[in-house]
Amino acid sequence: MANILIVEDTAIIAMGLAQMVEDLGHSVMGMACNATAAFKIMDSSDPGPDLVMLDANLGGTSSAPIADRLEREGTPYIVSTGYNEEDLAPILARSARLSKPYRSRDLAQALKNAGISAEPGRKSQTSLS
Repeated sequence: MANILIVEDTAIIAMGLAQMVEDLGHSVMGMACNATAAFKIMDSSDPGPDLVMLDANLGGTSSAPIADRLEREGTPYIVSTGYNEEDLAPILARSARLSKPYRSRDLAQALKNAGISAEPGRKSQTSLS
């Protein structure tokens, strides 16, 4: 089971993603809607997240500063976005991405690609639009 931090500025998407993460057998260690909240959670957590689900655009602000810190600390992250690669900051464009909208099986594959597998026997048919 992995501890996953969700950084997403749209509450309904964050809640749906949290449900998918839990349905896949992992735990949500926190949810943040902006960089300040994300940094606060990361600073107050020991151990830190095993992986961060990172929305590329947080209320009109790029999440690149969060990605930069995650890379420096060696924490894996997956960028969740509806934007094309050329519209993303370079640090986000070269990262693992999950294109919105996505389903739980897409999330499971992205987590697996990041080295995090679903708990055996757990399934979800949830879709995130």
